[in-house]
Order: sequence, then structure tokens, then C-alpha cells
Amino acid sequence: MDSPGLKRLKRQLWILRAACLLLAVLLVAASSDNFWLGISNYIRENSLGNGVDENAPFHKEIKKILKPLKYSGLKRLLRPDVWVSADFKQKKWTLHNVHRYDDQGRVVLEEGRYGVCQELAAYVYDQIQPLFKDRYDIRFVSVAESGFFPYPQGSHMGICIVQRRMFGEKVYFLDPTYHRYGDIDAFNEYLFFDAAHHLTLQTEHNADVTAVVNGVTPLVIRENYIIGLSMEAVADRFDKNNFTLSVIATRKYRYTGRHIFALKMADGKKYEIEDEGMAHFLLNGEEYGRLRGKIQEMFDKIVSDAGAL
Repeated sequence: MDSPGLKRLKRQLWILRAACLLLAVLLVAASSDNFWLGISNYIRENSLGNGVDENAPFHKEIKKILKPLKYSGLKRLLRPDVWVSADFKQKKWTLHNVHRYDDQGRVVLEEGRYGVCQELAAYVYDQIQPLFKDRYDIRFVSVAESGFFPYPQGSHMGICIVQRRMFGEKVYFLDPTYHRYGDIDAFNEYLFFDAAHHLTLQTEHNADVTAVVNGVTPLVIRENYIIGLSMEAVADRFDKNNFTLSVIATRKYRYTGRHIFALKMADGKKYEIEDEGMAHFLLNGEEYGRLRGKIQEMFDKIVSDAGAL
């Protein structure tokens, strides 16, 4: 029979072995580049919003319309006919052929379901018009949203639906990006700006998108980050010898991001910036490979076009 001292020693040995095993497991897990990112980023792209309010008018029909839609400009960027140009004098850059329209001038989503906020809003607007007739006024509303589109840089688009009633009006808000729809009072993390009956996408049918230097065009929301495309100045200079074409990931509730992949021209010399750990955390292998190739292709075209001037 073991003495009390021997039993205590065996118990301590068992606890030590268990602690060593746990430490070994943690060390193996922590060796992955994505371990701590996975710990701190648990909100998935399929859980972006608070859903559809069942008390809102036509909530079943709207929920059905929203269900297949996904916020993404990545697929359109990767199309062969999409390219980028730089206006070094005006300090602007343009993505060409990103928007597409059908024969009736309506916005066409990639694969019928992928688009960024303005495209999704325009598409949903066309879908819900037959539902909301004379008793409702439907308008597009520009908003800042505290998570990925914060004030003052906020550039997000939703739909405001006003129900005309005998004793006042009832206002609802529909955000196709986050699949949210309900009483506007439930959107207290939004700051509402201008309202309009139509978007320029619907009236001008422009295929291109122009941004100022250092501006970011959103591509996709993944793992609590928004990924965007940007063309930036180098040391406050923006010319054919000093610019950067980059893919940037910005964490939710943050104003600045980090480069996933970038090609930089500084004093006429080309440099490459890459964060493979972050890239493979946010994008699958095929997506990242194609995106990386597209950035290289667009960068080379900018250099070629600048040399031909």
C-alpha cells in the first residue's frame, strides 16, 4: 500500500505530465501563422448582420431576395476585361469595366449574386419595386457604418423605405450588404447622409470607378476584415516613378490597414511587399493566386502606359 507521501508524489507527477501535454499542444498550434489571427477574428462573413425584422412589410419576400446575395467585388476585379489606369496629373486612378448592365440598363451582379454595396442596392431596388407601390416611398441612402465603413470616410449604400400612413410615416431601412432590414431606429450604429431616388449606376450606366490617390475600393469582407484595392503615393509623390498598387486588409472598427500584397515603384525601382500569412488567412489559395497575378498584370500595364506617354 502506498504511503500518503508517495500518493501525493504520484498526483503531482500526473498533473505535471498533463501540463506538459497541454503546453506541447499549444506550442504546435501557435506555430501556425494563423493561430492568433484565428483566436481574435471569430466573426465570419456569413454573420455580418442582425437579420430581417419579421414585423417589417414584405419581410418574407425581401428575405428571399437577400438570401443568395454576397458582398464581393473580387470576382468582378478578376475578370479579364477589367483593368486599371492612373492619372498622375489629377492624382486619381480608375478601375475600368467593373460595372455591367443588361439590355434594360439594370445592374448585373457577378454570377447573379456577387456585388459591392451600390451594386447590391441597385439590384435589390429593382427587385422590391413591384412590392412597394403607391403607399411607400423608396430611396437610396448614403451612410457611414461603424464597423467597416466608419465616418468620415464612410461610403456605404442602403435603401430607405417610407410607409405613408394616415397619422404620420413609418421608416424602414434595408441594407443588402449585411442582409438587414427593419425599423430604422434599430440601426443606431449607422450615420445617415444624402437620400436619392436613383444612383448614378442607374442613370449614367458608367462602367468605370474613379478614386483619388490613397483611396481604397472595397473588394470583399472576410474574417472580420475588409479587403480593398488601393493606389497610393510614395513619400507624398504620385507619378510614374512613385506609386504603389496594393491589396489592403483593414480590421473591423479600424481606420488603417496592412498590405497583403503590393507592388511599389519608388524612384523608378520596383519593389514587392507581401504578407503571406495574412493573405492565406483571408483568401483561399486559388483566390490569392489569381488576385496576385491580376495586381502584377495591372501594375505592368500602368508602367507600360506611363512609358508610352
